[in-house]
Amino acid sequence: MQTQSSWRIAIIGLMATCAALLPGLSQAREHSAQLSANDKQFIIEAAQGGLAEVKMGEVALQKAKDETVKKLAQHIVKDHNAANEQLMNVAKDLGVKVPADVGVEHQQKIKQLSKMDTTVVDQTYVSQQIKGHQEMISLFQQQLKQGQNEELVAFAKETLPTLKEHLAMAQKLDAADGQPQR
Repeated sequence: MQTQSSWRIAIIGLMATCAALLPGLSQAREHSAQLSANDKQFIIEAAQGGLAEVKMGEVALQKAKDETVKKLAQHIVKDHNAANEQLMNVAKDLGVKVPADVGVEHQQKIKQLSKMDTTVVDQTYVSQQIKGHQEMISLFQQQLKQGQNEELVAFAKETLPTLKEHLAMAQKLDAADGQPQR
């Protein structure tokens, strides 16, 4: 008798716990279903781009010769780690899974940079940062104009100045021949 009573209490407790968790779970699914295709695509592209910036920055920190390039890489890694975490939290709240990898195109660029001779890493990294940040700025500006989810629009608005700062820093390093200033 005592065992049956204990089991009943345990089952009732488990059911109560499940009942408490289900609304949050269904709410996350509801948010995900309500996101537009553009908003979902923004999450994917922003996440992959942010992860790629961190990985390229880590390669540059190991292989770059120029200290200003290393400082740029360090700054970018720090900022993109913070932005990536923020995007992951927003996506989680919306019930959207963020990609854990950088995607094929970014992976090829990272692999290419990591295999380069150190004499060309500085120039290549700076060039990649200019091009990559121009693309990301365009993506974030598009989200500001066309995004339907308020949280994602707010994330884009908050992150855009940092992306523009990174672009300006990379452009400053890019001299007439594309060589970082020494």
